Amino acid sequence: MASVAYLKQAAEDRVVIVGEPPGDRLMFFSEGEFNDLPHAGVALLSSTQRHEWRSGCRTYQDCFAPVAQPGAPTGTPPAIASELDRLYGRAPLEIQSLEPDVPAPWTVRDYLEGQDPGIHAIAAVLQRPH
Repeated sequence: MASVAYLKQAAEDRVVIVGEPPGDRLMFFSEGEFNDLPHAGVALLSSTQRHEWRSGCRTYQDCFAPVAQPGAPTGTPPAIASELDRLYGRAPLEIQSLEPDVPAPWTVRDYLEGQDPGIHAIAAVLQRPH
């Protein structure tokens, strides 16, 4: 999802998203740490770092370091944030949508018949006059 979001941000007028809506919203929580529940014998992963891609995480201080505003506080532990900043820097996302420009839902029938509606939709887009 992030790869498509960066493409959309970099070249919005040249990116055509074909397919189905993404599985998440433009604001979601991810990254975190496992917490063992010793009496239950399981571990939970608590997602503690915000990804807010509509406005570049400008109004939050708990964003995942790579998508936070440069110099802003983050939800990433300081030692990890420092290492991520060193390796990747900060690249906030500011996009309005990742909804498909050309919807191409895939159904069970398509799967059973060996059809790929996404490829058919892409072929139709490429055949349009520019």
